[in-house]
Amino acid sequence: MGIQYANQQVQQSSISMMKMYISQLDQQLSEAENYLMTIYLNESCFVEIQSPQQYMRQLAYIQLMQTFQKHIRLYPRINFLFLYNSFDGYTLSVHGEDSQYEERIAQQEYLLSVLQQDYQIPMSWFDAVVNGTHYLLRVMQRSGVFMGIWFRYDTLLISLNNMSTFVNEDGIVLVHQQIFGNQLSQGTLRLSIEHQAHKLLFLSAESINCYLCMAVPERDSLNTIPPAQLLTLCGSILSIAGVPLILWFIYHLVLRPLNILLCAINQLRHGNMDYRIQEIGVPDEFEEVNQTFNSMCAEIQSLKIKAYENEIDKQRLKLSYYQMQIKPHFFINALTTISNMERLGRTDDLQAFLFHLSTHVRFRMQPSFTTVTVQDELSFIENYILMQNMRQNVPYSYIIDCSSTAASVQIPPFVIYNFAENVVKHATRKRLAVTLFVHAMISVEDNAQRLHVTIEDNGEGINQQTLDMLACSCPDETGKHIGVWNTRQQLSLFYHDDFRLTFQRSDLGGLRVDLLLPTTAQEWEVH
Repeated sequence: MGIQYANQQVQQSSISMMKMYISQLDQQLSEAENYLMTIYLNESCFVEIQSPQQYMRQLAYIQLMQTFQKHIRLYPRINFLFLYNSFDGYTLSVHGEDSQYEERIAQQEYLLSVLQQDYQIPMSWFDAVVNGTHYLLRVMQRSGVFMGIWFRYDTLLISLNNMSTFVNEDGIVLVHQQIFGNQLSQGTLRLSIEHQAHKLLFLSAESINCYLCMAVPERDSLNTIPPAQLLTLCGSILSIAGVPLILWFIYHLVLRPLNILLCAINQLRHGNMDYRIQEIGVPDEFEEVNQTFNSMCAEIQSLKIKAYENEIDKQRLKLSYYQMQIKPHFFINALTTISNMERLGRTDDLQAFLFHLSTHVRFRMQPSFTTVTVQDELSFIENYILMQNMRQNVPYSYIIDCSSTAASVQIPPFVIYNFAENVVKHATRKRLAVTLFVHAMISVEDNAQRLHVTIEDNGEGINQQTLDMLACSCPDETGKHIGVWNTRQQLSLFYHDDFRLTFQRSDLGGLRVDLLLPTTAQEWEVH
């Protein structure tokens, strides 16, 4: 009876382990599906790879390849990540580190044979057999573009021992056929492996429509116990009256604290971040674990709130960015200028103004760009001032000085332009022309190269109250200085805290803005 009870406990432990593994597998497959969906929704390249222009498609393929290579390292169990474009028949694939060359060729041939024929792709995970190896696939389709993920079944069992396998609904063994054979019915309760009897445990894995099977060895525990220990065991059985007391201590010292901790983990798994372990009267070791768990929950909750706030800031910045692209008053004034030039017969000025306007609009309406060079930003500012001069009685003058090394530095768009535009709109000087000075160079600070940009004017200047408001980048109740606040938010999202933006009175009489930025930064993108 004792041996039977021990075997039952081993089997129950194995079943618990299988349930935990299936839960982790479901979570992993769900994360993989979410990853595919995120790529589909956020990557603008899916539109560009169907462009009739070949070079546009090639650039989109290169960007997608870089994205796949960067992301596949986050999912080490992925064996194959692919994309197939039926528009031009192009196939893009990224493989895991443990895949062999022959395996990659066979996978691509199977993929093309399936996608190039009239085949209904399942809307969930499904099996594929390539050269006798079973794979788990998930394929998504969008406007003739197929994207999918492959898992090899044996990589999914890394966390379990070699005495485990997957069996589909037809009884076909998907992995470790050398141990379990090719066919295995659920009615099979026992199996002889290496001349030893094993009991087979089956557990359904609904997310992939198959069963997880584990072989648990059945041993005669008495045959492995030496005679001296066997006598001790018999004595222990005779003192069975003390077992309930021992179990009571085990329950209160180990099982009860573990159940409390397991309940807390389940609460956390279901999204209850406010749950805290309040139980007292547990051993000091478990008390320390409970306190650590409470601290971890608080930290996760704080990080989650911070992540939500960052996402809100990104969405606000995205809205501000789109609003920056379309300014009704600017285009209304431009149309008025065009109408006046046509009415006055200023044909040459009209043609020049239309050229500058088209350049201005083209820069604002670029699709999905992330950064621009300093030189492009300065050229955009110069084009804007030339347009304004064709509308004003007193023209603005400008002096732009940019070193060759600073010209090629990548920065967020409209960062320098916003301050130059404020000079054109707000700087005055007793009906005299205002001059805009822009200076960009590379300097060294704290043993690191920095892009130093100075924007100043010789206008009448600003009062101390306005200067203080600019320094803190706080828009007033009427919405003034909202552009400065947006620019600081944009710089914060792009460079985090690694930038400096200062305002002061210029020696020339107006306002001076100093911008100190790193010369290199990670790619910026608003989702």
